[in-house]
Amino acid sequence: MKMFSKKDEHQPNEREKGIEEFGKIAVNWNLENIQTYMRGQLEKNPVNDAGLAYIIKRFNERRTPDKKAADGKRREFEAYDRAERTKKGLTMVLSIIARKELLPESFPLIEDFLKIYSDVIQAFDTANEQTFEHKLKETYMNANMAALAKSKLKADLARRYD
Repeated sequence: MKMFSKKDEHQPNEREKGIEEFGKIAVNWNLENIQTYMRGQLEKNPVNDAGLAYIIKRFNERRTPDKKAADGKRREFEAYDRAERTKKGLTMVLSIIARKELLPESFPLIEDFLKIYSDVIQAFDTANEQTFEHKLKETYMNANMAALAKSKLKADLARRYD
């Protein structure tokens, strides 16, 4: 027995491995490629939780150089982007949230998205008289409750029939 052995580092689970693998495929995708994926038009890459989680994670974490940004790095969407681009992105996120493939483990990523992009969402809604902030929060709440109910039902059935 080793008294001072290092603890095992975090071993990625199957979901995390799936997100990493999908990231290798989608690293250079633009918004149109992501839309094609979400419509299920890529036979080699069926829509699943790992792919959807990677897209949200990318939106949350990706930064590229930009002189307009205060810190010199831009997020996937900024308040000064064209309205069409922002609308396309926010619509995409709404669609991701509503997907039945999204697992409860992905909802913290969506919460992060809502926090990270709150300024962009509010600016877009104000400038374009839209209600994306409300739609995103409402869709998130409904999808989260449905995912949790589905998860609980699966657990109950597994206990009952195991």
